[in-house]
Amino acid sequence: MRAWGADESPPHVEAAAATDTAAQKQNDKPDRPAPAQDAAKSDRAPWCTEILDLLRKEPCIIVLGETGCGKTTMLPQLLLEAGYDHVCATQPRRVAAIAAARRVAHLRGGRVGGEVGYAIRFEQVCGPATRIKFVTDGVLLREASSQPALPQYGALVLDEAHERSLNTDVLFAISHQLLAAPAGAGPQRIVVASATLDAEKFSRFFGGAPIVRVDSRPFPVQA
Repeated sequence: MRAWGADESPPHVEAAAATDTAAQKQNDKPDRPAPAQDAAKSDRAPWCTEILDLLRKEPCIIVLGETGCGKTTMLPQLLLEAGYDHVCATQPRRVAAIAAARRVAHLRGGRVGGEVGYAIRFEQVCGPATRIKFVTDGVLLREASSQPALPQYGALVLDEAHERSLNTDVLFAISHQLLAAPAGAGPQRIVVASATLDAEKFSRFFGGAPIVRVDSRPFPVQA
């Protein structure tokens, strides 16, 4: 058996000391904010402030932004921040609704089925605490067939509006009627969002709704 010198330590002693040192360093680190707190700072783009201001005074706005600018994940959260609870956001496909719900739930530090949920055909992952719900166009249309005023929602986000279909066109007509409904009878805010939309035409249809053009490139690019 090897004899250890005065200035040497057995391997198991050195390993234990290294573990204690690492644990001490970890404890010395300040607590990291929750993901929901980080999201408000790291994922917020400059255009969010403009939209937030408009949401507080305009019943309907048109948001035009390229794919990847963040409008799908940020618009429902901005509506919550503006004071409109129970936000319903539409997506043209089931996969998109599920993916958007998972992303927003992660940004807000929770899980799907809690504050953020989704509803697609034959599947609904929501709960009593759900405040943002992503749905397909067909799901919202079925809800409107039984409750035309959609009183269960405080705001609507009609996303990917350029992907025109029979469902989306009917939803646009319903949304147009909702804007004329008495206060408190249904959604108080409607946001129409798209990547390649004839924004002026939709603005006229919704009574001259303001148009916000979102820049999807937050950093300058030199060719």
